[in-house]
Amino acid sequence: MRDWKLAFHTRSHWVHHQMDLFATAEAIKQAGYDAVEISMPHLKTLSIGTMTAGDRASFKRRFADIGLEIGAISGHSTVCHEQADVRDHEVRFFKQALDFAADVGCAVVNTHAMYRISGPPGFLRQESGESYRQFRTRVYPEPPPSRRGFLLEVLGDLGRHALDRGVAVGLEDLDHTPELFWEGLIREIDSPGLRQNLQVHKGTTPAAALRERADILVHFHMKPPTEGAGYEGWSLGEYIDFINALEETSFPRDYFTIEEHSELDPHVTAARLHRYFRRLLA
Repeated sequence: MRDWKLAFHTRSHWVHHQMDLFATAEAIKQAGYDAVEISMPHLKTLSIGTMTAGDRASFKRRFADIGLEIGAISGHSTVCHEQADVRDHEVRFFKQALDFAADVGCAVVNTHAMYRISGPPGFLRQESGESYRQFRTRVYPEPPPSRRGFLLEVLGDLGRHALDRGVAVGLEDLDHTPELFWEGLIREIDSPGLRQNLQVHKGTTPAAALRERADILVHFHMKPPTEGAGYEGWSLGEYIDFINALEETSFPRDYFTIEEHSELDPHVTAARLHRYFRRLLA
């Protein structure tokens, strides 16, 4: 078994305690972790578009002083929006995130493609009385076949930018139908700069998804075993099978990233989850 680096997503510390990034990093380090994934809200607070080279070097040193690595960055942007002004803004920000990642020594910036014809960019919320399946179908619609070329152009451009900077886009597998539309786009573009961030929300077991997609995976999000708020983790057997699949497929990165979305307090859960997964990885 390789020596995995346990990473914790910074989202929960922002959502529940509005902690700034460095206070969050200190708390995550204290809970025993080796690395973080910087959440989108925290990334936004950094004003990366105006950071100088000196600012970025200072940022990198500060994380090193804390004793944490930056395993990934959440740069989630609605890069496939049909409205040109919205799309241009989102793509420009995401390229800034790729540049920032390269400058601070982070190899992956994760995002959803989030195809949208109109309306606001970014995340949407589940409506009252709407099931989670209905929500996902509404928020993550599969684009019409006629727009495939448009999507290939946008994602190909981001992949080329990432490759030029020596990093990769981690496109989340948010497909809600068996056609695996976004996975197909990644395979068609076939660039080391555009890969998949494994979420495993549908249709298969985590280990089976990993084995089937090993050639295009660059990152994964591990669901905690108990989250609350309607989020369900995997069974113990699924966690163990997934870990075995990571070894079998020689997954190329050593970060084992835990992402929480629930109402649970990370000051309580982070250390507990660290102990849980460290035992499984022993």
